[in-house]
Amino acid sequence: MQTASWLPRLLMRATEERQVCRRRRVAAALVTVAFVVVISCVPCAEADVVEGDSRAPVVSTDSGPVAGITLRSGDSVVDAYWGIPFAKPPVGELRFLPPEPVSPWKETLQAVRKPKACVQTSFELPGSVNINIEDTSEDCLYLNIWVPRRNCNDGENNESCGSGLLPVFTFVYGGLFVWGSSALGVYDGLAFAARAQVVFVSFNYRVSVFGFLNASSPEAPGNMGMFDQLEALRWIHKNIKHFGGDPDAITLAGHSAGSMSVSYHIMSELSRGLFRRAVLFSGTPQALSYSDHADQHQNFRTLSYHLGCADTKLPVEAQRDEIVRCMRKWDAHKLALETVKALPFKFVTILPGYGDTFLRRSPLDQGNPFNVKEIFLGTTQDDGAYLVYAMLDQLKWLDGNLDGPTVFRVTVKSFFNVDFATSAKYSHLYFDESGAPHEQWEIEKNLSLPITEGAFDCGTDLYATSALNNNVTILRYEFTHRPARSMWHKWVTATHMDELPFFLATTDKLLMNASEAAKGADLRSALWKESLFSNDLVDTLASFTKTG
Repeated sequence: MQTASWLPRLLMRATEERQVCRRRRVAAALVTVAFVVVISCVPCAEADVVEGDSRAPVVSTDSGPVAGITLRSGDSVVDAYWGIPFAKPPVGELRFLPPEPVSPWKETLQAVRKPKACVQTSFELPGSVNINIEDTSEDCLYLNIWVPRRNCNDGENNESCGSGLLPVFTFVYGGLFVWGSSALGVYDGLAFAARAQVVFVSFNYRVSVFGFLNASSPEAPGNMGMFDQLEALRWIHKNIKHFGGDPDAITLAGHSAGSMSVSYHIMSELSRGLFRRAVLFSGTPQALSYSDHADQHQNFRTLSYHLGCADTKLPVEAQRDEIVRCMRKWDAHKLALETVKALPFKFVTILPGYGDTFLRRSPLDQGNPFNVKEIFLGTTQDDGAYLVYAMLDQLKWLDGNLDGPTVFRVTVKSFFNVDFATSAKYSHLYFDESGAPHEQWEIEKNLSLPITEGAFDCGTDLYATSALNNNVTILRYEFTHRPARSMWHKWVTATHMDELPFFLATTDKLLMNASEAAKGADLRSALWKESLFSNDLVDTLASFTKTG
């Protein structure tokens, strides 16, 4: 993995850099948000279907006719089109290859069910966040569209009553490039489209070995997941006008790995012209190590031997295509599970790379272009806490005997590719190494600091500064308030993904733990305020999507 060049400086001068990064505010509007709620991701529940008129108008796209369903969000009506294919199914001989454009159809496509997620394993943090997507398929390259009916009262004259095309908000899910699905409830576009009066679009892309395996061969060139996203953006740009969306007013948004993906599209010449503005929720090129050629080769080599696809008597380089053909014969679900077994940790392993037509240069190259002129971006106060819990879940072999400095070195190595010897020099900046035992919560908190500050706070500020130097307007926010029904330890304020239900108007899609049974005026009051605050955040994004 490529090491972020600024990270050792951050570790070496932790106290000073901490103050610099926290004080640094780019010369732009600062949006401070307050209320958040921790989320468990669950498949989207069905919304209310409008009685007597459950079928949305048939839309004639360049690919073929599409029929959807009509839904209600409060007093608003939204036409939804779920599961529209934008590429051929990447199965059989197409596994590990960039996507091919979808074949046109003549019969009306019934786009009334959300698509299955691309093949992946589950992600579980005991007692907190679970992403358990069991219904998966390799045939997964589909998108979803929500189109609001115009909110027009008799005699009313407002922008939503016009006959022109609506702005478009397209969302890319995160999940460390290993998990994710557009069908998760937190990404449902119904309420957002209704309130914001914009067209909301989401789509699937391949993850893990199916999306990012790189064999340095045309049979598995890597970055297939990024090309999936690119193909979706091309389909949207070409067809969204048929749904009433403006192809010249598309905002591309993403969270975490999805946000990193958006930042890659911002610098990719292949994505130029496909969107106008960008929204980055907790993710920039500096947020995570990405694969360099050596890492890609090692991952391919390790997996090849683990699956029994490589002849041990021959160098891997001499049998790449044969190995890929062997991997194509594996059952997709078994291949996903074996990939987890073969590679260290079950996240931060097979990642996007550079050096191809999609991303020619390192994402950290200061000479990369910016394909947009306006970016809305930000972080949460304790972004790193979420990822620390994920990391510690992978260190169960410690059996509770957590040594802070040791776990620090493992964490920094995994996320930033800083070698153990180097990270060991700086662990004392975060942990007392006198030998005194550390409480588990203390380890969790101290581990979150280098991730929050290194991957998110400083990374976001560095990216914003680079954008400003390229004449890009930046709107910067920070999410700081602990949610009323937080499932995290009391030291955590707002962590990774806490902001999404509020920005996307999906707080009603969350599956809460037992604390939701709690009663009392204080809790009810807090939840009511949070629902109102969500409206404010949706309005903020709506304004940015429409006018910047």
